[in-house]
Amino acid sequence: MNLSGPTLFASNQDLTDNGAPLASLPRLTFKRLPLTPGAHEFRFKGFPKGSRLATLQAEPRRTYYLVAAYRPERSMAFLVFGDSMVIKVVPEEEALPLLNPLKPAPQ
Repeated sequence: MNLSGPTLFASNQDLTDNGAPLASLPRLTFKRLPLTPGAHEFRFKGFPKGSRLATLQAEPRRTYYLVAAYRPERSMAFLVFGDSMVIKVVPEEEALPLLNPLKPAPQ
């Protein structure tokens, strides 16, 4: 799910899984995708290296929630608030309320 805040120019969050394209999500959208069991490393396509990543050891028949976002309010205060780019796997109890205002991403 793309939870990016407002920006002057809207842009998608392009995500990869183990280096392969996974999804291109417009702001405030989500997409349901199947995952194979095993190790996954999710990253922003524009940042293929470094610490902007989320890892997951996926198990069969389980549901996982990946949040990706650009937080523009953090970009000017990086040292205080941390990185303005967020990518993380969140538990279901945190993810379900976040899904309410979101729309399915176009195919």
